[in-house]
Amino acid sequence: MPSYKPLNVSDPSYGPSTRMRPNRRTIMCLCILTLILLLILSAKMTPSDKDEYLTTVPPKEAEVHEPVVSKPDDMADIPESEDIDENETDQMDDEITPPLPPSPPKTYPSPHSDSHTKVPTVEDDLEETVINTSNHYQMLVVIATPANLLSRRSLIRQKYFGIHNNLLPCMTANSDIYYRFWVYGGTENLSGDEHRRYEAERMEYGDIVDMPDVESFDESAIVDWAEIDLGRKGISYDYMVMQDGNTFVHLQNVKRELLDGVIGEGTNSPTTVSSEMPYNLVWGTFGGGSVDKHAVIVGTSAAKSALLNSKQYEQSDLPLFSRMFKYFSAPGSLDGEASPIGPEFIQEDGEGNNNRMNVWENNIESVHDQDLIITEVYQDSDFEEIARWTSLKPLPACYPAKSSSNATPESSEAIDDDEDGEQDIDPDMEEETTLTEEVTPAVSIAVITSSYIYPDDCMLPSARLSAENKRQYALKHGYSFVARSAEFAQQAVRGDRKAVWGKIDVIEKVLPKYDWIFWLDMDAVIMNQDNKIESLLAKFESNYEGGKAAFDKDIDFIVAKPHGDPMINAGVFLFRNTPWSMKYLRKVQESTEYYQFHPSYEQMAMWKLMQEPEFKARSLLLDDDNHTFNTFPNRYHAGDFVVHYAPDKCPNEAVLAGLDAARRIENGEVLQKLE
Repeated sequence: MPSYKPLNVSDPSYGPSTRMRPNRRTIMCLCILTLILLLILSAKMTPSDKDEYLTTVPPKEAEVHEPVVSKPDDMADIPESEDIDENETDQMDDEITPPLPPSPPKTYPSPHSDSHTKVPTVEDDLEETVINTSNHYQMLVVIATPANLLSRRSLIRQKYFGIHNNLLPCMTANSDIYYRFWVYGGTENLSGDEHRRYEAERMEYGDIVDMPDVESFDESAIVDWAEIDLGRKGISYDYMVMQDGNTFVHLQNVKRELLDGVIGEGTNSPTTVSSEMPYNLVWGTFGGGSVDKHAVIVGTSAAKSALLNSKQYEQSDLPLFSRMFKYFSAPGSLDGEASPIGPEFIQEDGEGNNNRMNVWENNIESVHDQDLIITEVYQDSDFEEIARWTSLKPLPACYPAKSSSNATPESSEAIDDDEDGEQDIDPDMEEETTLTEEVTPAVSIAVITSSYIYPDDCMLPSARLSAENKRQYALKHGYSFVARSAEFAQQAVRGDRKAVWGKIDVIEKVLPKYDWIFWLDMDAVIMNQDNKIESLLAKFESNYEGGKAAFDKDIDFIVAKPHGDPMINAGVFLFRNTPWSMKYLRKVQESTEYYQFHPSYEQMAMWKLMQEPEFKARSLLLDDDNHTFNTFPNRYHAGDFVVHYAPDKCPNEAVLAGLDAARRIENGEVLQKLE
């Protein structure tokens, strides 16, 4: 190992031996001045400034630099001024940080083409977040599955769209992607448990289109739905990706190539999309192979043409767009008639042999960097591994409300134990509601309900419709709608208390993410969709002694005790996100004596705790109240907010009647009483 000689100014090898030696005082002064200068520079520099200073060559000419201001990741690519030349900025960046040499592409033994080269992926291109309120989307993604494919739908939500749960739900599709699970085959072949979980999924995510009369993945039926049903709702798109549930699509790269206008960039046969008719495009495999039956990408113009002209194509078992390809690629007739002119077909299994759309070969090594579609992936673990192997990053299908847990709610305060004062609606045809500034509440509010259907299937016919009644209310006012079943189901794992206790688990899970939560039981129906939660809170504040300031200081829990009832009714209530609320809920959870207390269970635990001074002080009890937000049907007055159907037996029929009444009221009918 070489040794390094320390620099010594008196060493003859570094200068003349006759050089005058400065005196000790001069050296000390220079050292002190240098140290002061370094301290001043260090104090002014951020860590990133220091790295830049140490790793870059000083400019030849003096330059004046503006101070560096760091920006959030999602704003990093937004220029500070429109006057900045992007080319000039790129040049400056290149001067500051020399580019790293590109990584060699991965190649593996496979019958696929080995001509792929590495091209930029979507995650390399930072995009500005733009809230889309237009109902027009760059991509429509339709995933066709049978009803029992619950785990795959969950995995696709995570890998494609970054949706891991529904605690901060996608209320509206406000990005540039609109997706739906297109569920075919009906529910007749589902087991009882599968059917209940499927209905819970529909309530929780609101992203399922139920097509019971269609038996399989059908391109014709999907195009018909996209053009007619979505068209009625005013939803339009540029490109549609159709796939079945056992297919993996690398949406990032599909989107990038479509928007860049070059299909197959980096392969041996790239195709430039027509700039004049970019949406008259069909992209897939049309050679009669297995992939044809599982996925295709089509522009909106080509989809409309296929829908209008499908009767002209040869009627066979081939998918719609394979028949379309066969029709337009047929040679002219013998009398010299020219071949018909159709859409631009981009054939991945064509002469170029790119083969980026392939059947799963049961090993991850056969998948290339640029493979776009892999079909017949039957195991969830394989699907997940392909997503990891190909560096798939989710494309946001929406920008949900920010979690209140990222900041301390304004009304939160430390707990002081010594303080004295403390429609019958078709969900598949629901209108898309665009959230605007006018309907976005000043505080974050979630409407919460149960999506758990008990094994007796009592509420199976009405549960989803009841959830849609609440979802529509939330959409109308800019609230989040959260339906949960897992917390109810997990009571069976505990084994020591009834499933109804899942309600408390749900509230503990959801409450920290919002300023207020509004809980409604599954058998509660919103009759007055115009009644806002903010209006309720304002009414409570104005009637409270001391007004809003005292109300905000004192009250975190609001619940009704109907006339004649011996305790509160825990079917409808409000909680504010505060430490007091979380402590109260913990105490309810610890009330083991009520775990099996028939018939009140968690309701009795909540009521008993409210009698203790610590919890009574911060609870607003609507005593003898039948109309504020928890009305029984026989006490209904026109204009009442929520009607709670809670008979001794199964409430299904009563809830269906209530939903019909809610629909009539929404259509303008005035009901003085409920039958």
